[in-house]
Parts: sequence; C-alpha cells; structure tokens
Amino acid sequence: MDMSNMLHIVRRCQDIPRGMCTRTVNYNVTSMPNFAGQDKIQDAELQLQTYAPLIQYGCSSKLILFLCLAYYPKCDESIHNNIGPCRSLCLDVQKRCQPILNTFGFPWPGVLECTKFPLSNDQENNCMKGPVDLEEYPVDLDRGIIHRFPKSNLTTPRMKFNLTMHAYNIDIYSSSTFQSRQ
Repeated sequence: MDMSNMLHIVRRCQDIPRGMCTRTVNYNVTSMPNFAGQDKIQDAELQLQTYAPLIQYGCSSKLILFLCLAYYPKCDESIHNNIGPCRSLCLDVQKRCQPILNTFGFPWPGVLECTKFPLSNDQENNCMKGPVDLEEYPVDLDRGIIHRFPKSNLTTPRMKFNLTMHAYNIDIYSSSTFQSRQ
C-alpha cells in the first residue's frame, strides 16, 4: 500500500494574541513556524515587544504591518504556506528603518532578511504587499500629531536611550535564540 498518498500535513491555525497586530491586520489566525523561525506564539509576542522603540520612533508607517505579517503570518488552511509580507514591503520598511538602527550601531535584524520573503504572489507563494506608498511624515505618538518637519526634531535623548536599549535587546535575542534554531 502506497503510504505517500495517506500522509497529509494538516496545519493548525491559532488565534493571534490580542494587541497591536489584531488592530493592524485584517485576519485573526496565524500558524507557526513564522518567518522569523519561531515555533511558539509566545516567542513571537516577546520578540515583537523588542521593536517598540523603533515603532515609537515612526521610521515607517508600514513597520507594524510588516512585523505583524512576519511574526504572525496569515493562516489559511486551504493553502500550503503561511501568507506573510512580500519582499517589496520588507525592502520599503528596511530602507526607512535601517538608517535609524545603524545610527545606534545595529544592523537590520537577520531574522527579517528581506530575501526570505517572496517577490510576489505566484503558484508557490502568497504574500501581502501592504498599502500604497504615500509620502510619510513623522508622527508624534505622545500627542497623536503628524508633523511636516524632519524626524530629527522628534528625537529626544530619552528616545535615543530607549531605542539603543531595545535595539541591543533585539540583537542579543535574535543572536542567541534564533541562530540556535536555524
């Protein structure tokens, strides 16, 4: 009897934890492993918290969407692969946010390397491109104001310290946790 026809991997969709991503994406279930290589939703949730300073800085209006798609990719049991970000979304966010990380001496996180994401939707892969690129203005999150002046005016010593500490945590966490799993 041919067992190959009997073997069928069933993906199990899981609820996305309530929070930033449930307010950002238009779906509520994900499947692991995610694009960062994590097998547990709890690990994804912890890792997402390390990006808070970069999100607060406002380097890209697409950053939250990109992170949610990478860490909580859309699960659809009718298709084989998770649906995450397209490479173009990753590259756009990287272009806007990597200079901020570099300012504090940190590279773009290896777990979010853009080459791992599909170029576009095709027979093998599905991905989300994100919203149309509009001119981005810095956002003052404390006051909910969109400014029309350079982002450097929003950088305070406290924000620089927080970004540095969290970027350090991203580097340590991704180096120690994810390289051992890959």
